Amino acid sequence: MAEKKETPSPEPTPRRRRRRRGKRALRGETVRSQQEPKVYVVAYDITAPGRLRAVYKTMRGFGDHLQYSVFRCVLSDTQLERLKTALVDIIDPGEDQVLFVPLGRASSERSWQAFTLGQPLKQPERVVRVL
Repeated sequence: MAEKKETPSPEPTPRRRRRRRGKRALRGETVRSQQEPKVYVVAYDITAPGRLRAVYKTMRGFGDHLQYSVFRCVLSDTQLERLKTALVDIIDPGEDQVLFVPLGRASSERSWQAFTLGQPLKQPERVVRVL
């Protein structure tokens, strides 16, 4: 019988990584940016004292109190929807107004830059309540 020669198995060739270009990469970026929290300035003008207090208490759970009726909030899309739903249940749309100003992604330093004229901006007080 003839002897079989063993041939060495070929080494696996490394797979080339494909770069995603065009719409697929853009879609991925969009999804990523929607999941990242954004910084908002939320200001409100509420006419009734009872509703004003309720809005203030609600806002304390979502952000930092900066000035009268002004908060800075870092919110994901889900948190933003929860906040809007909570506020819609409190305010009177015919008399009250809540203004949301998006400043950009929370990871961006530019979203956190603020300056004042007159009195300096105080660091927001963070209160933790354990129930």
